[in-house]
Amino acid sequence: MKLFFNVVLLFTLVSLNSCASKVNCNMDLEYKDGLTYLNGKLFSGDCESFYETGAMMNKQTYLNGMDHGTWYFYFKNEKIETIANFLNNKKHGEWKYYYDDGETIRQISHYKFGLRDSVWTKYSFTGEIEWKEKY
Repeated sequence: MKLFFNVVLLFTLVSLNSCASKVNCNMDLEYKDGLTYLNGKLFSGDCESFYETGAMMNKQTYLNGMDHGTWYFYFKNEKIETIANFLNNKKHGEWKYYYDDGETIRQISHYKFGLRDSVWTKYSFTGEIEWKEKY
C-alpha cells in the first residue's frame, strides 16, 4: 500500500510540474520603472521568448522583479548569441557575445555592479584579437 501511495504521489507531482505554464518574457511580463511584474506582482523566476518560427529567442531570470542571474540570447538559427549575467538589476560579471555559428567568441566584456570593468576583448571570426580595452 505504501508503494502504491508513493507511486501516485510521484505521478501527481510530475504531472503538476509538467502542466505548469511557462512564462513568456514578451507576452506575460510587464516592465515598469526598471522592474518586472507578473500579474501585478514583482516577478521572481525564469521566462522564455521565441521567434515567430518557434525557435528560442532568449531565457531570462528575475529575482524580486530585478534582472538577476544568467541570461541567454539566441540567434534565429538557435545558436547562442550572448550569455549575460546580472546581479540585482545590474550587469555583473562576464558577458560573452558570439558570432552566428554560436561557438566563435566575438567579444568578452566584464561588468561590476553595472559599470564596465576589467579588460574587454573583441575577436575576429578567425579568433584574432581586434582590440582590447581596459576599464
